[in-house]
Amino acid sequence: MSQVENTADDQTLGEQLANEPEVAREREKSWLNRTFWQRIPEKYRQNVQPEILGVNLLPGEEVQIEIRLAWYRDILSRLIFGRLTWILLLVVVSSAILFFVTGNAYTVLIPLGLLLLGMAEASREFIEYQQWRMIKTNKRLIISLPQPGSWPLVDNIE
Repeated sequence: MSQVENTADDQTLGEQLANEPEVAREREKSWLNRTFWQRIPEKYRQNVQPEILGVNLLPGEEVQIEIRLAWYRDILSRLIFGRLTWILLLVVVSSAILFFVTGNAYTVLIPLGLLLLGMAEASREFIEYQQWRMIKTNKRLIISLPQPGSWPLVDNIE
């Protein structure tokens, strides 16, 4: 009996480890939605974000599968936005160390500049990751992708 219980515990742990990246992604996505994304007017968000499929389904249409880009295509935004408080603390500490070592007030701006550059690239990566998707329904195939040459606008192909 103990082997059966251990196997069940191992499967539960394995399932938890398999679902951990998805849980982390949802937590980071909800943080971005609460703090930044919802403050942008909806008419501008619709140009960048793929349309919400649940609102525009045909009568009797059901989503069978949704495929997105691989998780590593969005790793920088997951690192920066997922650990923002620790990164801000690192920037403050490194700025203080640079100031005391060099004695120059302008060197304090180096870590801040690197953080802002990283946040800009992470934002671009996050937007692009959210734009690519393929949805298979029982009636059609929907592909959302960025407009060629018009980044960050998005198109839906049905």
